Amino acid sequence: MVNEITIPCSAEQEDVIADHLLYGGELGILPDERAWIRNHLHRVNPHAKVIGAELDIENAKWIVQIM
Repeated sequence: MVNEITIPCSAEQEDVIADHLLYGGELGILPDERAWIRNHLHRVNPHAKVIGAELDIENAKWIVQIM
């Protein structure tokens, strides 16, 4: 069964989002952001497996699908 959890973006990812929205910079996931998501997820549910993630740029949050 797949569930969703919301995780805030890191400060660095928020900077990428702001650069994208304000100056048209490239929007992408930072390499360390995957570890950020995993660490936050495992605090809440240590046995969860990430299936996918969507970036909610308006709220600077990740919507993470977990199993």
